Amino acid sequence: STAQNNALMPVLVPLEGSSDEGGNEGGNQGGNDGALTNPFTSNVTLTKGTSCYDDNVLNVNGTEKVANLKFGTSSKYGSGTITLPAGTKTVKYYAVAWNNAESKLKFSVGDSVLGVQAVATNENVGGNPPYNITVTASDCYTLTLAEALKAETVVTVETVETGKRAILFGVNASK
Repeated sequence: STAQNNALMPVLVPLEGSSDEGGNEGGNQGGNDGALTNPFTSNVTLTKGTSCYDDNVLNVNGTEKVANLKFGTSSKYGSGTITLPAGTKTVKYYAVAWNNAESKLKFSVGDSVLGVQAVATNENVGGNPPYNITVTASDCYTLTLAEALKAETVVTVETVETGKRAILFGVNASK
């Protein structure tokens, strides 16, 4: 709907410093707003699409078998979706691009582009899985919506413009 699309005007910004304000213990202090203790676990549905895969073994900072979407191939851009629950105001996520090939992820609902985020390369993402990577706060990004979603919303995520391959994981919606 038009009203729903108007509510989807985000600001994409890399997080500065750690997003874990309360330390590593407790993680969900202050009520359940969708936040998870393990930042690499997603609290939304990730769905593979065209030239997009969800069966890659991804180990991140020692956490094994992190759920993820790998977008693209050497010759094709990729697309998949994330399903955000009603009430979502902010989405935090991790993303890395293929070694030596920066990428961009575009987020959209129908014809409305929510934003495009440049994604930095990761030297351990290349070849075939398993991928054993290390990420820092600079690999975590935030999508902020102008107002909370009024209904569950499927957002298309796809690689565009530059490198064709990227990996998305740790996608967490909050109010």
